[in-house]
Amino acid sequence: MTPELIGILSVGAALMVGLGGLTLALWRDVGRRIERLDQRLSADIRDLRGDVRDLDRRLARVEGVIEGLAYANGRDRGEGRAA
Repeated sequence: MTPELIGILSVGAALMVGLGGLTLALWRDVGRRIERLDQRLSADIRDLRGDVRDLDRRLARVEGVIEGLAYANGRDRGEGRAA
């Protein structure tokens, strides 16, 4: 092997090692970002589930009021309907 070829191969090997390290660092960063995003999404989903439960309770109360009004007006008893 000539000294020039050894130099070229050495530079190539150094570049490959550097590129490998850079790639590994980028993957770690991407992994951390994905983990943070996953945590944020999980928290948002928990909040949404709580909001949906609250809306379900409120809707049930409104439905109860509507049914009570309908009963008071005689609609559930068959009164007031056209034959």
